[in-house]
Amino acid sequence: MTTGGLFGTPSAQAALALPHWESFENGVANEFTTVSGTWFITSEGTQTYGAGYSTSLARVVAGESTWSNYSVESKVRVNYWGDPTTQSVGLMGRYTDADNYYMFTYEAPGELRIKKKNNSNLTILQSKAFTFNTNKWYTFRAEMNGSTIRFYVDGKLELEVQDTAFTSGKAGLLSVYGSSCFDDVRIIGMSTPSGTIIEYALDNLGTFKTVIQGTSSITNVSNPVRRGTSSFKHVTSGDPKRAEIDDDWTKYDAKTNSYYYGLSYFIPDDGTFTDTLRQIVGQLRFSNITTAPATKPNCEMSGHGGSGHHLTLWEGNWRYSLQHQDPAKASCAGLINKEFTLIPIKKGVWTDIVIHAKFRHTTDGFIKIWMAEDGGGYKQVLNYYGSTWFDKYQDSSSLAGIDVKAPNFTFGQYWSNSTLQRTNYTDQARVYQVSTSLDDYKTGFNMVRPEQ
Repeated sequence: MTTGGLFGTPSAQAALALPHWESFENGVANEFTTVSGTWFITSEGTQTYGAGYSTSLARVVAGESTWSNYSVESKVRVNYWGDPTTQSVGLMGRYTDADNYYMFTYEAPGELRIKKKNNSNLTILQSKAFTFNTNKWYTFRAEMNGSTIRFYVDGKLELEVQDTAFTSGKAGLLSVYGSSCFDDVRIIGMSTPSGTIIEYALDNLGTFKTVIQGTSSITNVSNPVRRGTSSFKHVTSGDPKRAEIDDDWTKYDAKTNSYYYGLSYFIPDDGTFTDTLRQIVGQLRFSNITTAPATKPNCEMSGHGGSGHHLTLWEGNWRYSLQHQDPAKASCAGLINKEFTLIPIKKGVWTDIVIHAKFRHTTDGFIKIWMAEDGGGYKQVLNYYGSTWFDKYQDSSSLAGIDVKAPNFTFGQYWSNSTLQRTNYTDQARVYQVSTSLDDYKTGFNMVRPEQ
């Protein structure tokens, strides 16, 4: 069990902090309190938390009554039902007491439902037909953010309603007449960022724009989805192969502020991915300067995708390529490229990425990167301090008055020198400005603050 951040387990008396997740591999579920029914640790290949098939209503809760905007997610499996007509399994949210909470369930006669129990009165807020098979794992996720209530199954948004009955409360699990198992429970805060959000792309491009080359394409699709109702599908073909989304670099002031860049990325396990070729999936680079003088120095390094920083997929790993100037040398004469290996590539799940960057050609710059897979907790994978940029690009006077404030943020996919077609997906891209401290930043959406 891990809670309150990347490491550490609180004492039984401590308030439960977000993010919180339970794998039950230690054979206990101390953070859960039984409301009704019988609950126990069981084995389904791994340790899981379960309820018996003879229980008419089994409920457990965890967390604090003050929790407001958060998501609760769990793998869910029913081995068999104890009643042919009365069947229910799922999650609870904003639980106040046994008579007041939201429910996110599969129920007989074959429906997904968002319900609320308000002063003992049950109301179905929204429902839809759904085929739920026994002896199969599903991933349920409930999101509560303000008045917006969402229910996802296996990463796909199934139900969404607006409701204001409950504004805070604990998270929980429930089962009705099911031999039910729950595993990998994750509860993650969805707090509003206190730093300034500059740009974001969620369901639509917002202020971003597409950059297409060859016969490549970018389209909105409803599956897979990390957050909201759609993601961006990037298909590259032709040569060069570019299907990217680009931001407006003129909004940034890198000389004064540091910035957070966030992105969720999905690599399908369908055979289209080949990790022997370097694929650029994110860039922080100098571009879009169309009126610079002809004497502008060319600070690009051959084989590294141009000037700037690149988040890449290569040889089975996520990597980060950092091009910067040697502070002891002038202009492009001291150009340096550093390569960092981050984590192994994992297909078929969403990978969440947060980059905190301070762009300086002197030694006071930094790049910090956190990554999380499949909705899990963040792990810091890079903590670099030193030169991160170029004086010729950062100093507007050296570009004849052109104000180059910061690199532009580009994401999607770009690669060349191959006839292969490739498909990947992106979601919830965003840029935040934090001018005071790390604690000012919260990613919002359904991601945890990486500094926790």
